[in-house]
Amino acid sequence: MYDGSSKAQKWLYQNQEVKINDLQDALENLTSAESPGKKTDGQQGISLSLHLDNEDFPEITITLFRHGGIQYPETVNGKIVAYISRSEAVELMEVVRTLVL
Repeated sequence: MYDGSSKAQKWLYQNQEVKINDLQDALENLTSAESPGKKTDGQQGISLSLHLDNEDFPEITITLFRHGGIQYPETVNGKIVAYISRSEAVELMEVVRTLVL
């Protein structure tokens, strides 16, 4: 969760402040490997919800599904936005595990 103004950003997980540099890098490194499909017929790999101090986007949810050798994220109301490479998905999952464990 983002808490504060642009001058004093603070990210919290279970009410504890966390550093999100690795998470931010992993999210920014997600690149589209293929055009988005129309359905999610793979097994869910990870779901990440960010609660923001933003009236227009108070919550963003990214869900990655296993789909053969490629995974794809869902964001904002479950809309599929792109296929991403498996290595990028694994990197994001590892960063999230590090934050929450």
